[in-house]
Amino acid sequence: MSLSTVPENDSRVGTGRCSGRKPILTGLHQVLRGDEEWEHIFWTPTVRSGVRVQSFSRPILDQQLREQVMALDNVDYVDGFRVDDLLWADRRKVRGVTGTAGDVTRSIEADLVMDASGRASRLVRWIGDAGIPAPRELSANPRMSYTSRLYAGRPEGDLAIVGNHCHAPRRRRGGAFGLLENDTSILTLFGVDGCPPREEEFTRFAASLPQRAVADFIHGHHPIGPIHHFANLGNRWKVIHRCKEWPEGLAAIGDAVCVFNPVYAQGITVAALQALELARSLDRGEHVLRFQNRAARVIRLPWTMATSTDEAWVDDRQGITAHIAQRSMDRVMARAAGNPDLYRKLLAVQDMRESGDLPHRPKRHRASSPKPAGSGRGPDHGAAGEHAPVVPRESRSGGRPVRR
Repeated sequence: MSLSTVPENDSRVGTGRCSGRKPILTGLHQVLRGDEEWEHIFWTPTVRSGVRVQSFSRPILDQQLREQVMALDNVDYVDGFRVDDLLWADRRKVRGVTGTAGDVTRSIEADLVMDASGRASRLVRWIGDAGIPAPRELSANPRMSYTSRLYAGRPEGDLAIVGNHCHAPRRRRGGAFGLLENDTSILTLFGVDGCPPREEEFTRFAASLPQRAVADFIHGHHPIGPIHHFANLGNRWKVIHRCKEWPEGLAAIGDAVCVFNPVYAQGITVAALQALELARSLDRGEHVLRFQNRAARVIRLPWTMATSTDEAWVDDRQGITAHIAQRSMDRVMARAAGNPDLYRKLLAVQDMRESGDLPHRPKRHRASSPKPAGSGRGPDHGAAGEHAPVVPRESRSGGRPVRR
C-alpha cells in the first residue's frame, strides 16, 4: 500500500489521478501503547493533521510515475535493458554502463551514472571488480516478517487505516488494515517471532492481537487474493559518503544506498528527499561524494528512528545511542496518547516533514491521561465530519504494512 501525502493547501492534489478520485482527509487510529499484560490499551488521538492523503496500491503508483517520466521530452527510455557492468574511463572515473537488451549487447555513455536499482543493487560488486574498496555497511535486523492479503470492501467508519504495531521489547505481534483504490482494502499482520503464511494460522494470529479490530475486519470482509508472506526485513546502509576513494561520475540513491525495514515505510519518502538533494547538487556542479553526504543527512533521522526500535529486539546489539533514542521515543508516545498537539508533531517528525527535535525533548509537552480503549473493536470514530483523523505515512510498496 502507498499513501501519498501532500499539504492541505497544495493545489496539486485536486485531481486525485492515482486513486481515481479526489484526495481525502483521512487517517490512522492505532494502539499507541499498552501495559505489560495488555490490561489497558490506548488509541491515538483523532485530530485534524492538516495533510491530505491519497491511498492506492503500489502498481498504481508505479504506473503513474512511469507514465510521467516517459512523457518528459528530455528523457530517453530503453525498454528491457539490463545493466551488466560499469564503463570505466579509468579507476577514478565512470563514463557509462554496459548491458543487454534481449540478445543485443549495448554500451551507454553518460556524464553521471545513478544507481537507483534498489535492494538488488550490484554496485558493491562492480566497484570491487575495479579494485575500489567497498563502503562499510551498517545493519539492524529485527528478524521480523509480515503477511498481507487483499479484501473486497472498505474499512468501516471514517478512518482509512486502523491497527496496532509491534514495539520492543514486549509487543511482538501487530496488524493493520487500510483502504486502497476501487473499494478494496489490504490487511497486514506482522511479528518478530514469525508471521503466518497459511490460511488457518492467519486468522488465529489476528485473533491473538490485543484488540479485536483486525480480527473483526477479517470476519467481515471477503478475501480477493492469496496470502503473501515477506521476510528478511532488516535495515542496511552503505555509508558511501564516508568512502576515502570513490569514482567520479557514479552515485547511488534510494534503496541502493539504504534499505529500511518496510514496516516503517520510509523508503519512498527518503528517496524523494534525496532526489531533491540531487537536483541541488547537480545545479551546483558538486562532486558525487558531496551529493552522497547530502543523501546521508536525509537518511540519518529515519535510520535512527527505525534502528533504535529494531535493535531493541536483539539485546546484545543495541548501542547507547539507539537505547537513548528508543527511551526518548517511548516517553513521547506515552504522552502523545492523551495529547493531540504532541501527536501531530510526532506524525510530522515521522513523516519527515519537520525536524527530529521532538523525540529528544518529551518533557516540553504536557498531556492529559489517555482514555483506555480496552480490547474492543477500535476507536470511537465520532459523528461524521466532527473530526478529520490524523494522516498515515506512505508505504514503500503494495501489499506491505502501512506507515503511521
